[in-house]
Amino acid sequence: MALLPLRAPRTVLLVGLSSLGLLLTACGGGSSAADPSASATSGVTISVTLATDPPPKATMDAFTKATGITVKWTNVDWDSLQTKITAAATAKTYFADATDVDWSRVGQLAKLKAFYPMDELLDTKALAADMPQLTSFTSDGHVVGIPYDASFDVVTINKTMFAKAGLAEPTTMTAYTEALRTLKAKGVVQYPLDIPFAAAEGLSTYWYQVTAAFGGTILDSANKPQFADPASPGYQAAQW
Repeated sequence: MALLPLRAPRTVLLVGLSSLGLLLTACGGGSSAADPSASATSGVTISVTLATDPPPKATMDAFTKATGITVKWTNVDWDSLQTKITAAATAKTYFADATDVDWSRVGQLAKLKAFYPMDELLDTKALAADMPQLTSFTSDGHVVGIPYDASFDVVTINKTMFAKAGLAEPTTMTAYTEALRTLKAKGVVQYPLDIPFAAAEGLSTYWYQVTAAFGGTILDSANKPQFADPASPGYQAAQW
């Protein structure tokens, strides 16, 4: 997920607003806070709307002390937030000074030109070494949002069930598939794997991950589909 300022027909101070997540982190350091009275952002209030609770009050206060910016934080559930962002971008109306860009919606929101390009507001190239996720938030050469939350999905197994079925820990997709079949065949568990079969992000994400496990990607570097060929990892993942 990334935090960024939303384009809006309203005059806002942009200095520091686009990198709120970075500034909040920086405030936790030991350096002395800048004098907000000498800052162009002194006395500014910004609206941040995310599907998460705000940082601790002490962190917010430190951010205000260092920048002069007061943050009005609103927590909206993820689904409703995405609807509000899309509606505001389509209608070209003000929604928030900073909000969320989910990794799965970068292309859509870039096409809508709903947000100020982060690369025009701060040196995103200097962040690349510490934020490899920036590539996932880049579209047509512009950084759509600055990553503030990175999740890492891994496969987990129930060792007790595997031991009961006499199975070793699988290290390949073939071994993993056979292990699941064995768990079911031996009656250890009726449903050894739970996949969210619904027309929603959960199923798509599962497909992306399985495609990677088969050694491929959904799209190539030119954003061309890589799943039409029966021999492709994306096709194999869908079959799996």
